[in-house]
Amino acid sequence: MVKPPELIHAVISDVDGTIIRHGHKKVTPGVRRAIQSLEVPFMPATGRSYTLMQNVVEDLELQGLGLLDGGATIVDFSQGKEVWKQWLSPEKIEQIAYSLGSLCTLLSCQVDYKPFNPQAQTIDDFLSGASSPSVFAVYPTRNERQVETTLGAIPGVAYRTMAHEGGTLTRCAQVTDANVDKGSGAVQMLRKASLADKKVLAIGDGHKDDLALFGALKALGRGSIAVAMGNAHPELKRAADYTTASVLDDGFVTAMREYELSTSI
Repeated sequence: MVKPPELIHAVISDVDGTIIRHGHKKVTPGVRRAIQSLEVPFMPATGRSYTLMQNVVEDLELQGLGLLDGGATIVDFSQGKEVWKQWLSPEKIEQIAYSLGSLCTLLSCQVDYKPFNPQAQTIDDFLSGASSPSVFAVYPTRNERQVETTLGAIPGVAYRTMAHEGGTLTRCAQVTDANVDKGSGAVQMLRKASLADKKVLAIGDGHKDDLALFGALKALGRGSIAVAMGNAHPELKRAADYTTASVLDDGFVTAMREYELSTSI
C-alpha cells in the first residue's frame, strides 16, 4: 500500500482511456463506486466538450469543477455553466478553416458541432462568427504530414492529432489556442477551487496532453502525484510516480486503493 506523507486534496483525472474504456459510453460499476466514494474532490480533465461530457456528469452525479475541451474551458457542474475559458477567436477559426479546407473531409467547431464538408460546401457555410474552444478536423491519413505542416505555420494555435473512429484511413486533429493545454487549464482550475497550494493526484493515459498535466502540477512544487494508466503511452509512464493497471482492469480503482482515497474499495 502506497502511503503518501501528505494529504492529497483532489484527484484530477483524464476520462477516455482512464475511467472509461475506449468505445464505451459509461464507467464500470467499480469505477463509479470508487469515484462516488472519494474523500476528496474528483475533477475530470478531458478533451470532451460539455455536450459530450454530459452523460458522464449525469452518470457519476458530478459536482464542482471540471476541465473540458482539452484545457480550454472550466465548467462548474453544479451550476452547469462555464466559469473560465480561453477559446479560439472567430478570426482564428476562419484562418484555420481556409488553411485546412482542401486537406480535410470534415471540420467542426466544438461549440456547436456544426459539421462542414469542404468538398461539398463553402467556407462561409462553416463560419458562424462565434468563438469556439477548438476546431476538429478529420482528414485522410495520407494528408497527415501536410495537415501538421499547415497547422504548425498558423500562429497562435496548438494542435494534437489522434485516431479517428472512421478507422485507419482517417485521422483527426483538435486545434486550440496556443496557450491551452491540460496543464495550464488544470492550474487555473485548482486556483478557482482554492487548491493551487495543495497536493493533488493526477491520473491519465494520454501522451502530450497528460504529460502537460503532470508537468504543470509538478511545477507547482506541492509534491503532487502523477499516476499513469497501464495502457498509457510509454513516455507518460516514464514521467509518472506510479503506474497502475490498465483501464480494462479498472486501473483507476487500483490507484485510488493504493493511495487510500476511496472509502468503498
